[in-house]
Amino acid sequence: MTLYDGSSLAGWTLSSPSGVTVDLSTSSDPSFNVRGGEFARIEYPAAEVGKTEVHFDVRIPSGNNGLVNFAVFASDAGVGTLVHLDTRAEYPSGLEKLNSWTSWDGYLAQFVNGEKAVPIQVWYRYIVRTRMNGSQAEMRITRFNFTTGLEILCLDWAAFTPSGRWFAIHGDANITTGGNFDNVLISNLAEVSGVAKLSSGAAATQVVFIDASTYAQVAMVKPAADGTYSSNIFVGSYVVVAIGPNGYRPSAHLVTVA
Repeated sequence: MTLYDGSSLAGWTLSSPSGVTVDLSTSSDPSFNVRGGEFARIEYPAAEVGKTEVHFDVRIPSGNNGLVNFAVFASDAGVGTLVHLDTRAEYPSGLEKLNSWTSWDGYLAQFVNGEKAVPIQVWYRYIVRTRMNGSQAEMRITRFNFTTGLEILCLDWAAFTPSGRWFAIHGDANITTGGNFDNVLISNLAEVSGVAKLSSGAAATQVVFIDASTYAQVAMVKPAADGTYSSNIFVGSYVVVAIGPNGYRPSAHLVTVA
C-alpha cells in the first residue's frame, strides 16, 4: 500500500515542475495542483488488474473548461486508460483511451447519468476497482461524498485494456483549468475467505471487516447460506465481525490479510 498525501512530489515523474506543484492554499492540508496540459506519473510495480485498488481525492476549481483526468494501468509511454472527470454536462465524465501522455481520444464508457458532470469546488473521493472477466479487464468506479458518507456508483463494470503499471494525475489540455488531487492511494488486495458462524453455530448473514488500527469499516460481505464467504480487501489487520439474524449475538475475531 502506498499513499501520496499531497505533501511531496518525491518519486513522481513530472511533465513540468511549474505545472505540477504542491498546493498549500486550497485547504488546510497540502495537495497536488495539476495545471491544464501538465501531468505527474508514478509507477506501482506490484499493480495487477483485480488485485490492486486505487483511491484519490479530487477538486476542480471551475466549471469553465474545468476538467482533469487520472490515468490507470498505463505503459511508460502513456498508453492506457483515463478516468476523465469533467464539470461540463456536454462533455460527460467517463473512461477514455490514452494513446500517449499528451494524446487521448474516444470514450470507452460514460459515467451514469447523475454523475456525468462533476461538481466544482468540492472535494470528492473516487474509488477505482478492477477485475478480470475471463480475458477481459473491467473497471468499476464509485464516488465517496465526505458530507453524506455515501458511496455512489459512477461507472459499473466497463471494459478497458491495461497496458502497464503507471498511474498519473493529469490536467488534460492546456486550455483547461486543471485541478487538485490528494490522498492518492494505490494498494494491493488479497483474497480472504472462511466460514462465518455465530457462537450458537448459526451461519452469519453478514461479515464486516473493520480496520484494526482506525476502526473504520472497509468491507462488508453477504455469506452463502452455510456461512462461507470470500472477498478481496486491502492487505492489513482487521477485526472480522460475523453478524446474524435479529436476536443473535455477533462474534468477532482478528484476521491479518497478507
